[in-house]
Amino acid sequence: MKGAIKKAEELTGEMKHSFIPGQFSNPANPAIHKSTTDPEIWEDTDGHVDIVVAGFIPEILDTNIYDEVIKVKNEDAYQASRDTAETEGLLIGISSGAALWAETQLAIRPENKDKNIVVILLYSIFDAAFTLSNSSCIFCPGSLDNKETRTIHIQEIRKAGSNS
Repeated sequence: MKGAIKKAEELTGEMKHSFIPGQFSNPANPAIHKSTTDPEIWEDTDGHVDIVVAGFIPEILDTNIYDEVIKVKNEDAYQASRDTAETEGLLIGISSGAALWAETQLAIRPENKDKNIVVILLYSIFDAAFTLSNSSCIFCPGSLDNKETRTIHIQEIRKAGSNS
């Protein structure tokens, strides 16, 4: 993703009247999710959310909310993405594959029995095409940043009024 952002910044410098919305650095992005995505998840789960798993780390993310960080091998993330495409028909990229892999690891822990785990999946057809083909993607330069592992951040939801 860093490569794609760098290229967008380069193009913005060259193209008159262009701009970058900055979804990973713009505070309006989490604000809109707080007012739209959060209530949607809460409503869809009848307010029963115990753990949230997300696979991407934007620079505006509040890192003080993590309860756990899970490292995921690229191979496992790729496989989870492919399996999801095959079994669920969802085309997701490597970050979402990593989040799903981490979720399955959390779900098999005895302490998480009967807990409701919500996984946030990012969608990009270009990342999905790259992930599913496991080859170069001319449309998404630098999307994998040549990392061997993905870092997944886990947040356990505290009950309202809890200070823990």
